[in-house]
Amino acid sequence: MKKFICLILMLLLVSGCSFKGEYKVDIKKNKEVNFGITIAFDDQLLDYFIDLYGNSGQDYTDEQRWEMVENLIIEENGQSPIDCGFVSSKYETDEYKGMVFTKTFSSIDDLVSDDAYLNFNKLTNTEDIKMFTNNDGVYSLKMYYEGSEDESSINSYMDFKLIITLPDEPIQNNATTVSEDGRTLTWDLTKLTSKDFILDFKINAIPWNYIYIGGGLLLVVVFLLIASSYMKKKGKIDVSKMPKGIKKNSDKTKKKNNSTNQDVSKKESINDLKIDDEVLDSLNKPVGNNDDEVVNLAMVDSYKSTKAPIKKDKTTKGLFNFDEQNNENK
Repeated sequence: MKKFICLILMLLLVSGCSFKGEYKVDIKKNKEVNFGITIAFDDQLLDYFIDLYGNSGQDYTDEQRWEMVENLIIEENGQSPIDCGFVSSKYETDEYKGMVFTKTFSSIDDLVSDDAYLNFNKLTNTEDIKMFTNNDGVYSLKMYYEGSEDESSINSYMDFKLIITLPDEPIQNNATTVSEDGRTLTWDLTKLTSKDFILDFKINAIPWNYIYIGGGLLLVVVFLLIASSYMKKKGKIDVSKMPKGIKKNSDKTKKKNNSTNQDVSKKESINDLKIDDEVLDSLNKPVGNNDDEVVNLAMVDSYKSTKAPIKKDKTTKGLFNFDEQNNENK
């Protein structure tokens, strides 16, 4: 890698072309690490490299330039990142052509070693990238970069950065720039004053156990509320929301039940009156002499208003007594 960088520096000094190298480390709360490396060249620089391989004086196609990109990264570097488990894809803008290599580590602990102190130039060709230490939950970046003596003169032609994104703000760092939220730190290697990268941070892991317990309790509470609401509504029927046919039948049933209840209440009120059976029988019998005339039950009211009740052994004189008239004539 160092030979590769020196070659680029030499060409940049001669040609004034530009080079882009960007290394990204994205650390998640679950400790997953997404690693990405972008290496790209502008067309003019690629043409200079093609000239070095003996094809000077020609107009080069994009196909030849892409072939040179692969040769520069793989052959000149000595080992392809693909051989170390990285996945490659093309990187192309109006200014650059290059390759992007990505790799995901299930845990940052895969990148931890007690004696970690990694040379930045070996990030692309090292299978075991041990770049962190862990001291009681505090992770520290242990990596250094040794720049060339000629770099200061070509910094304006280089875009060379290390970008690390954390789940939380770091404890300390010596990054060149820091994002507004304090979680993304960028080291511009063309402006790095110290050869060591300084970064200490913690990862506040998600407390899944508490989340599961809280979620379970919430489900229980919701179930109890629904059950309580159902029990309150059980047995209650909202007639206004019933279909018309059912509502009419319901009204008829209510009226029938009301009339039945009234009849029952009337019967109960009569039965509650303690009337002697003989009195009831007498009300159903004719009143008066059997031989003379029979007073209808309708005369009961006049009977009640009479001060002296009519005696059964006396006969009532009529308005016309034919027997007395006969006796006088005699």
